[in-house]
Amino acid sequence: GKPYIAHFSARRMKDDCLQCHGDPESAPASLVERYGAKAAFHRPVGEVIATDTIAIPVESVTAAMRKEALAQSGLMSVAIGLLFAGILMVFRLLVGRRLGAMKEAFERTASQLEHGQVVSVPADGRDEISFLAVSFNAMVNKVRDAYASLERRVEERTEALEMANSELAAQA
Repeated sequence: GKPYIAHFSARRMKDDCLQCHGDPESAPASLVERYGAKAAFHRPVGEVIATDTIAIPVESVTAAMRKEALAQSGLMSVAIGLLFAGILMVFRLLVGRRLGAMKEAFERTASQLEHGQVVSVPADGRDEISFLAVSFNAMVNKVRDAYASLERRVEERTEALEMANSELAAQA
């Protein structure tokens, strides 16, 4: 009354089998006694004489498959969790750390009173973060140049003003 998964394999009469099962007269006495003189004899070669049957209850197979599926799902979940954790760690090491260093450099630059002291950030690699660092360093160089130019102009104007004041004092 229960469903089964079954495999049937036919056994056929072979020439070798006819030595015992061909004619009851030439068969061993124990075989004739066991099957009688007609039941297991006079079969043609190739005829199906028996079947090998293996039957497994479906219930036990599905229970084993369910158990294996749960185990595999749990293992896969753990593996995916470890993969995501590894990706997160690598991302933080390769990207987050570098972006954090750049953020600190931006904040340090924005808070400095002496713009001539602006510090570049390391720009190693060939990725977007490195290109951002190169751009930041170019901006830092322009700020330094502008600050140096401004200082030169202030010194020139201060000298010109001092000379003008000296000339005015000499005329008075």
